[in-house]
Amino acid sequence: MLRSCLGFLFLVLAACNTASGPGVTTVTYCGSQKMQIHGARDAALPTVLYVHGGGWESGDRTTGFERRMIAPLNDAGIVVATIDYRLAPAHLHPSQIEDVTCALRSLASDGADLGIDAGRIGIMGDSAGGHLAALAALSGDRFGGVPGIEAVATFYGVFDLVNLEPSLAVAAVAQNFPTPEARISGTPLLDIDGTAPPFLIAHGREDRFVNLAQSVKLAQLLINAGHRPILAVVENADHGFVPRGGVPDPSVEQVIALTVAFFQDHL
Repeated sequence: MLRSCLGFLFLVLAACNTASGPGVTTVTYCGSQKMQIHGARDAALPTVLYVHGGGWESGDRTTGFERRMIAPLNDAGIVVATIDYRLAPAHLHPSQIEDVTCALRSLASDGADLGIDAGRIGIMGDSAGGHLAALAALSGDRFGGVPGIEAVATFYGVFDLVNLEPSLAVAAVAQNFPTPEARISGTPLLDIDGTAPPFLIAHGREDRFVNLAQSVKLAQLLINAGHRPILAVVENADHGFVPRGGVPDPSVEQVIALTVAFFQDHL
């Protein structure tokens, strides 16, 4: 039953697949991985790297629940880059985070060629992508190093792999972080200090795949370190802000608007 539920969620993610269109450029980064750059680049614009979810096991640069934020960010003058990264179970941790940090370094080093401002880079991700976004922003040089990340938005991510509450995510974490050492290495909460960038953290209260407590922990530890994260708890929302038990509040449209405003403020 558990694996079938996970499979259903992965199929939902796959259904978000979107082909390249106008204003989308595909480039190669870090050897052979593919990245898509979304948005007009006739000036040096701020950029957000979007990391898709999929339990670390599925998805690519064309998938993810929060692709719905790409067009609003573009409309606000923010370029969005989406990436492929190596997937489990063929590639376990730290393969995924190494690819994400490599993509960030590529954006910073090739910014002039890509028409973006390499000094204004943010990152966002949903589910497993939210985990990878937070880990990239907080882990310093542990996975190859990253340029200065100015802002982070996470959506229903996993942040404490060592003390994971009961949820549908338990099986995916056990498979992709199979040892205690891997779970410690992959836990963003352990890297929080006074240098963390601004965070927007959004999570559905009724999320069955990743317990809301994961985002609450992230927000609280950032506060304890002297930061002022934004924590948006979406009532009546399951994973992906899918309605569960009522109408999501704030609405998906309001979460998108909050995210756009957040990146406008910090990039």
